[in-house]
Amino acid sequence: MDSRRRTDKRKNPKADRGNDPSSQNEHVPRQQSTGESTEKEQNSQEHTKQVFRKARKFFRDIHALEIKERTNIWLTGAIVLFTAVLAGVSIWQILTFISSVEDENRAYLAIQQIKSDSLIAGKPLTVRFVLKNVGKTPAYKVTHGYGFAIRETLTRSQLDTVKFIEGASEITVGPETSYPFTVLYYTDAERKNPFIINQRMAENIYQGRTNLFVFGRIEFRDKFEKKRFVDYAGRIDVADSHSAFILSFFNDQN
Repeated sequence: MDSRRRTDKRKNPKADRGNDPSSQNEHVPRQQSTGESTEKEQNSQEHTKQVFRKARKFFRDIHALEIKERTNIWLTGAIVLFTAVLAGVSIWQILTFISSVEDENRAYLAIQQIKSDSLIAGKPLTVRFVLKNVGKTPAYKVTHGYGFAIRETLTRSQLDTVKFIEGASEITVGPETSYPFTVLYYTDAERKNPFIINQRMAENIYQGRTNLFVFGRIEFRDKFEKKRFVDYAGRIDVADSHSAFILSFFNDQN
């Protein structure tokens, strides 16, 4: 009997394992391993979701930061522009004030008299002037460029093409001071050949067929070291003591 039992155990060992409590416990660890795997997968999915949530929050924060930065830039630009406009207005007001002060206290030169007594055939052409400073401060480094023309008419465009003969001296004219001077006219810029009126020219001028025009530019510096000028032009009227009739279209100053 014992030998049969031993023989049966050899033939069907699985049957014995099924009834063995220890053999039943061998399957328990496999069930625990599967549960742990499922829990790990769930933890991994939850971790992934948290990562995506953090990423979305990060990008939302970045976007909000960009909007804030752009807003700050726009506000800063608007403030800078507004400040620049105010500064521009202030600078313009200051410059206007300075300019008005200079205009009130600068020198103003004016040609008050032009007269010729030498419209005589065979004599050089000379013209007497009276220059006056009607401003409040002196005019410095005053120079005179001048010219003349004998013709029927004289236009502004013709005067604009004339090259003046420059005077050699520089003078200072004080405020409310008159300065008389005489100009001897030349035919050359080097002032070597005085212009001589011939008989025919004199006759045409006196008979009104032609006219004698004198013109020029007075240049000077004012108290504020600014360059100034006065342009003038006049027609000598032989019927009125040889005084000049000032041509308004060429009288200008800055």
